[in-house]
Amino acid sequence: MKVKGIVLIFSLLITGCDYNFNKELVDGYDVGAIDSRYSMSIYGMDGNYSVGVIPPTVYAVGYNDSFIIAKQHPQAKPGLSADKTITHYFIIPVKANNGNISVVKNVVGPLDEAQFKRMRQEYSIPESLDFQIVFDDLK
Repeated sequence: MKVKGIVLIFSLLITGCDYNFNKELVDGYDVGAIDSRYSMSIYGMDGNYSVGVIPPTVYAVGYNDSFIIAKQHPQAKPGLSADKTITHYFIIPVKANNGNISVVKNVVGPLDEAQFKRMRQEYSIPESLDFQIVFDDLK
């Protein structure tokens, strides 16, 4: 009985902290997290490499063929918590890149809500593009 308990605890320690999520968005961009939901970020292909484009903790994403929009709380403790008192907004003009510049340099943000609304108009991002992926527990 004691051995079964030790094996159970050991198994939980090995597998209990493992978290992996990945969702393909558009044109080589993905939203994903490894080890913790608080590491949720957006990354994209830069040549042959996948690089972070919007750092954790991304909690809402919208996208179409032309744009990705995202809401993010900066991390309070990396991988453990986010500062939910601060919300940053980001815009990625997907088609503007065409492989000519680094996907990291193609990001507009971090923005506050007023700046986001202004940039959304400037880039003619349709109102119909909303945040269709929302991680409620990270809000």
